[in-house]
Formats: sequence, C-alpha cells, structure tokens
Amino acid sequence: MNTIKTLLFAAVVLCIAAFAAPMAVYAESDMVVIYAEVPSDWEAPHVWAWGPRGNAFAEWPGEAMTADPNNPGWYFIHIPADKTGALINANDGSVQTSDFEFTGIPVWVTVNDGDDFSYTTDAQTFGNLPVFVGYGMVVVYAYVPSDWENPGIWAWGPRGDAFPSWPGGAMQPDPNNPGWYFAHLPSDKTGALINANDGSVQTSDFPFTGMNVWVTVDGDDFSYTTDQQTTGNLPVYVGHGMTIVYAYVPSDWENPGIWAWGPRGDAFPSWPGGAMQPDPNNPGWYFAHLPSDKTGALINANDGSVQTSDFPFTGMNVWVTVNAGDDFNYTTDQQTSGALPVYDASDATDAGEDFQVIDAVVIYAYVPSDWENPGVWAWGPRGNAFDEWPGETMTADPNNPGWYFIHIPADKTGALINANDGSVQTSDFPFEGLPVWVTVHSDGEFQYTTAQQTEGDLPVAEPFVFGTPAEEAPAPADTPDVGYIYVRVNVPENWMEPGVWAWNDGDGYGNVFGSWPGEPFSEMDGEWHLMRLPAWIDHIIINAMGFQTDDIPVEVGENIWIAILGNERHEFLIAHEPINLDDDLAVELPTLAPPVTIAADPPAAPPTPAPVVEDSGAPVVLIVIIIVAVVVVVGAAAVVVVLKKKKK
Repeated sequence: MNTIKTLLFAAVVLCIAAFAAPMAVYAESDMVVIYAEVPSDWEAPHVWAWGPRGNAFAEWPGEAMTADPNNPGWYFIHIPADKTGALINANDGSVQTSDFEFTGIPVWVTVNDGDDFSYTTDAQTFGNLPVFVGYGMVVVYAYVPSDWENPGIWAWGPRGDAFPSWPGGAMQPDPNNPGWYFAHLPSDKTGALINANDGSVQTSDFPFTGMNVWVTVDGDDFSYTTDQQTTGNLPVYVGHGMTIVYAYVPSDWENPGIWAWGPRGDAFPSWPGGAMQPDPNNPGWYFAHLPSDKTGALINANDGSVQTSDFPFTGMNVWVTVNAGDDFNYTTDQQTSGALPVYDASDATDAGEDFQVIDAVVIYAYVPSDWENPGVWAWGPRGNAFDEWPGETMTADPNNPGWYFIHIPADKTGALINANDGSVQTSDFPFEGLPVWVTVHSDGEFQYTTAQQTEGDLPVAEPFVFGTPAEEAPAPADTPDVGYIYVRVNVPENWMEPGVWAWNDGDGYGNVFGSWPGEPFSEMDGEWHLMRLPAWIDHIIINAMGFQTDDIPVEVGENIWIAILGNERHEFLIAHEPINLDDDLAVELPTLAPPVTIAADPPAAPPTPAPVVEDSGAPVVLIVIIIVAVVVVVGAAAVVVVLKKKKK
C-alpha cells in the first residue's frame, strides 16, 4: 500500500473484502480517536484501518473523517482500539499516505503530501477530545422555549429517516441540566430539526455531521454548536434502548434488586423487580440494565423489605450509593473503573410492559441461487422476533434483483439468515437497530455491513406493537358511575413532569390507572396543572421526576386543590375550594363538605327525629363553638398524612 492505488488494485481489495469475516461490535471504551491535518486539495479525508479481527470498515476507502470546528484544518474519526495499522486517504481514495502503526491510543497525523507525513501520540489540537457516544450513536441536546412542550427530533440521511413517522423521536429532560433535553441519533444522519407540541412548531433544518451538538431555540431563531453547553458527563448510549444502573449497598442488604417504571409501564412484572448482578471488577457494586424509556427507579434488597425512595431515571447511566434506606445519593458520573458491562440479551427476562411500540428496521440479504425461500431468525431482550423456527420468509426486492428484505423490531440484538426450510443458515451476527445488508456466499461464509448495498429508497414498514395499551384496560369491577371531579395542582419549578396516582381504598374500586406512577398532567388552568378524575377516588398521590407526596386522603366527589410547598413528602396543602397562591399559601383550610354516598340502593328512610332534650343550662353559643372547633381540627388533620412506603 505504499503507492496510490490503481483501479485494478482497488478492485482486488474489494474482492478480498467481499470474503472477509464480519466486523466485530465494539463497546464505547474500545473506540479511540485519530486526528489528521491534510493538504487543502485533499477533499473529504477518510481513514482505512485493519487488525487481527479484520478491517475496521466494510469497503475502501473506509469511513469519512469529521471536521473539528474547534481546531480548523483538523479532521477526526474513532476506530476500534484493537486495530494495528491505518492510513489516511482522500479524493475518493485516489490520494493516500502509506501505512502507519496504530497502538490503540489517540494519534495525530500531519500530512504534507502523500508519503510525506508524520504522526505522534502527543496532542496537537486544543480542548477535550471528541467523545464517542455509543457505537454509531451521537447525542443531540436542545434548549427550547417554555411553551414548547414534549420536544422531539426529526433526522435524516443517506440511509433514510431516523424515525418511522413525524414528529420523530421524543427527547428526554436532563435532570443535571434543567431546561435541556437530549436524544441519541445514528451518526450517519446528515440533517436534523427540533420540534415540539406534536410537531406543530419546529426549527428549520440544520446540518448534522455525526458530532454531539447543542441546539438553543429562542422564539423563531435558533443556534447550534458542537461546543458542550451542559455540565457533567454526556448520556451514554448502551445497546439499543438499554441503559445501566449501578448500586453500592450496605452489607446487610442481601440480593439487591431494582424496581423501575415509565410511560409504557413497569420494567418488571412484579415486585421487587429485577435482580442486580455483582460486578467482579468493582467489589461491592451491583448492576442491572434498564430500558431507557423508564422515568423513575428505586433500589431494594432482602426480598423488597428494605428500599430507597424513588429517584429520577432519564435514560442516562446512573450510579447509586446507598448508606441506609432513604440515606442515599446518585450521580451520572461514573463511579466504577473499567468498561461498562455490555447488555446481554440472553440474560434478559420479560420486561412485563403492557404496551410498547418498537420501530421496524430492514434487513437485506443476497443469497446463493440454491438458497430457496430465504428467511430471518432474530432475537433480543423481549425474546425471539418470531414464534418458531425458521422465522419469517424474506421478500424479493423487484428493484434490486437477487436481494431479499424483511423488517424486524429495532430492539433485537442478534440475527441470522437461513433458507430451504432452515436446513442451511449463516452463523449469528449482531444487530444494532440499524439497517443491515448481508451477502451470503455458496460456502456459507458471509459478510454484513450497515453501508447501503441496494439502489433506491429503503422499504418502509409500520412499527411493531407489543401487548395491549394500558389505557384500554377494563375499569375495576363494579366501579360506580358517579361522574368526575377536577384535580388542580401547583408544584415547584424542580418538580418536572408532575403526574397523579389515584385510587379508592375503602370501597374496593381499585386504582384509576394501570401502573405506577399513573398519568402526567397534560392541561393547565392558569398556574395550576389540571386533570379530570373519577369522582369515586378517596386517595391521591402527586408525583414528579424524583419526588412524590404522601398518600393524601380526599373527600369523595369533591374537586381538589393541592399546593406543593417543598420536596418532602408531607410538604403540601390540600383544600376542596381554590387556594390563593398570592397569599404565600398562608390560607385557612375550608371546612370539608360531607362525603358523597356511593350506593346503588335507594336512599334510606329519614331517620327518626331525636327526642327533645330539656335545656341543661349550657349556653347554646358554647355548644356551637365546641362543634365548630371539632370540625376545624378534623379538617386540619386531613393535611397531615402518616409517612409510609408506596405500595408496589
């Protein structure tokens, strides 16, 4: 490789690559940066790299490098640390350096002209090195106006759109950076925009170059930069939709576990949740993987008899240190040493979610002529993609003769191609939720790549839907039809995405919602969050990301106002008529109205009048004062609720 490749040599390289072994999948900690400064006439610089496990990229000239806006003239790329050699090329591979040694540590290459180049492991650029966020995944942050609700992202690139339908993927709030939301995108996307309010407001398009980016939206204007605008570690993408939670617990906390929940339901089918695994490289630490759509979690042990209180979970890796019960702290800054454990689908159990929508991703296969009716078998944390072997038959693509395709759920982590009723097959290959092209040869050897090998747009399919939507679950048996009440809640600014959990404890009507933590508020009445609930509830909890009140007894059939005064569970004020927020919440609770009787039976006969009691001499005014005092004391008692663990 010491001279510029001729077309003949390029063809030879491509032929060799066609029979190469499949590329390995690497964790975040296995990726190392290469920088290059090239002559002005070297356009679109690329890297080609190799090692004992094969080439780093599927085909020549390798992968494009990204311009570093903080260091003009420098380009960078991440490659697997196990590669042993590399070269820089440009102009569609028509100019290149000779080979140089790569030892798994960052390197800076200065190219003067062709073989006239130098390289060093001493940093030649300013600032922090670019962070590799997941294999092929990059983080996008957005700071949006307060009236932009539920911000999302839409993105596209040469392999198609990042999401199956508008308005794209939801962004998650970063609890360490209030006001900022984030999402991960495949690094091959070339353009994106931020939207909100179900796609009714949006920015214009901005270029996306596979680098982490921070977007600030200000009215009709917006700006974006690759300079980090948030504090702390970036959220790490661990596998497809899976994030890691670590816990360090007291010595008498045996068999620690984790319980977690989110908008699609609980992460596990029953309390106390999923078992955590000890990390042999970090004694005392236990870990578990969670679906990244969960919004809250807690650590427990001893068969659930001891637990922490809730903490917010936003799809970022988190480390929890438990001293005793509610005495704990958590952080997204890594507290363990070494690489994070990789999510292994074979260790997963049924997540027990009621309802989940998973994107459909295409797999293409080019198979030998004697492989009839090719199909796919695939698996992941929710189990196999298909009910029984050999899976589903692929469809011939009329626009690309010889190619077959099928869509599978994006959360699958492995697959194989088979044919002839499953009598011939490839070995397993990893699946990362991105489109993949598999070329199978007559001897059963194959290679695969995420670089598109077919012409035209990719076929589109509807997302996969698993389970039954929780909101369609039948109401509790014998629930009376007594109409609705309205709950209004005012919360502090740090109570993000407040919601409601409500139930009837005395008459056995059950919970209003299918799973904890209930439903978030979606309407506002001035400064009050507003929700309509069945009038039969007699208890309510207000919760948010990381916070919740105690169980609050309420009067059946009465509208409710609750003002949250602080972050402790008992710091709230409740009333059944409006609370004046302008008086600094220094208000007197009104006398509670008598409860509404819920019964299907006809009203009881009027009670027999009580016998007239002769005046004993006690002043009538004094009796009235005593009665009023008792009512006021009983009403005030409704404000204070005994602290107790939330029922799971």
